[in-house]
Amino acid sequence: MVEHDREWYQTLSSLLPEDVTLLLREPTRSGHMTSEAAPGSYFDDYVQTIADTADDSLDLVIIDGRARMACARASTTKVRRGGTLLLDDSDRPWNAGLSVDLSEWHRTDIRGLKPGGGVHQTTMWRRPA
Repeated sequence: MVEHDREWYQTLSSLLPEDVTLLLREPTRSGHMTSEAAPGSYFDDYVQTIADTADDSLDLVIIDGRARMACARASTTKVRRGGTLLLDDSDRPWNAGLSVDLSEWHRTDIRGLKPGGGVHQTTMWRRPA
C-alpha cells in the first residue's frame, strides 16, 4: 500500500497486519503529476512507486488516493490477465478518460451511499484473460 498523508500513514501503520507493506510517499512542491484535490502539490514519487512491481503480477489494484488517473495508467500493465483495477469515486469528471484507456476491459460500476453523504460510484475493470 502507498499513502501520501503522514497522519493517515501513522494511523494505518498501527492497524495493518505485519504482512502488509505500507509505504509513505508525501507530495512535493515540484514535479509533473498533480492531483485535482491538492493543487500545488506533486505526486510523482507516489504514482511511480508501482513502477518496481512486475508487469502482470497483481490480482487487484485499488486506487483511492491522489493523482488517481496517473496512478491508474501506471497500474494497468501491473494487473494480471483476469485481474481487477478498482477506482473509487470514478464518477468524478476528471476520471472519465480512464474508460477510453481501458475500453477492452470488462467494466462494472457500483453506485451507493458514501460516508459523508451523497451517492458516489466505484468502478471495477477486469483485464481480459
